[in-house]
Parts: sequence; structure tokens; C-alpha cells
Amino acid sequence: MTDKSESMTDVSPDIRAGRNRLAVTVILGHAVKHLFNSALPILLPLMKIDKGLSVKQYGALFTARNVTSGGTTMVAGYLGERFANRSGAMLFISLALMGVSYFLLGVAPNFFWILAAILLVGIGPSLYHPPAIASLSRKFPDRRGFAISLHGTGGS
Repeated sequence: MTDKSESMTDVSPDIRAGRNRLAVTVILGHAVKHLFNSALPILLPLMKIDKGLSVKQYGALFTARNVTSGGTTMVAGYLGERFANRSGAMLFISLALMGVSYFLLGVAPNFFWILAAILLVGIGPSLYHPPAIASLSRKFPDRRGFAISLHGTGGS
């Protein structure tokens, strides 16, 4: 029987291939995800003034985003496992959906269009974590904690 520390250092070259590039990409993607999320509390007050939104409408926008985000997070875990072999596609969809949703938010002419964009804003970021963490776990079986902590740093 081999020592656990010994077996953890025996990582096949196939697994090691491209893992540094994956780590950098996933960490940068995580930083972008949190940059987008951090921008929302700055953008919405400006939109409230610019579009003449009421306090109720303004509150509804944050509520809609949080409900959509929470609901999507529950589904994202399942999707992350179901499409584990396509985690790159899920990460791309997540980031693309964030970009499209914020673009739509920027050009939305009224409350209902803003609400539709906000619903999308809640979906994109929620799809990011499951495939990102799964990808890092697969590529860094010997340094899983380190890789996931770097991912967390990207979101800080």
C-alpha cells in the first residue's frame, strides 16, 4: 500500500498538461465575474435616476436578480456535473451571458427591459462556480486546495 502523500505527487502528464493556463484563465474569469457583480450596485442607482424608476421598481430589480441568481445556482450544480466534460463551454456561456446581459442592461429603454436584463444578470454569474471549481479539481488533484484558493483570490 502506498503512502497518501506519495500517491498525490504521482499526477499523470495528461492531467498536468495545460493546467497552469487553465488556472490563469479560470482565475481571471472569476475576477471578471466579480467585477460585473460589483458594478451592479453602482450602475442601478444611476439607472434609477436616469430612467425615473420608483423605489418599488428599484427594489424589484435587486429582488429579481437575487431570486434568479439563487435559483440558477441550484441548477448550476447539476449542470456542472451533467456536463463535466464540457466545463469550458459552461464557463464561456457564463461569461458571454454576463457580457450580453450587461450590454442589454445598458441599452434598456424602460423598467421592463431593465427587468428582463436583470433576470439575465442573475443567471450568468451563477453558472460560473461549479464548472470552474470542478475543472481546477480535475487538473490539480495534487494541489486542489491551492488551486481553489487561487480561484477564490480571483474573486476578491
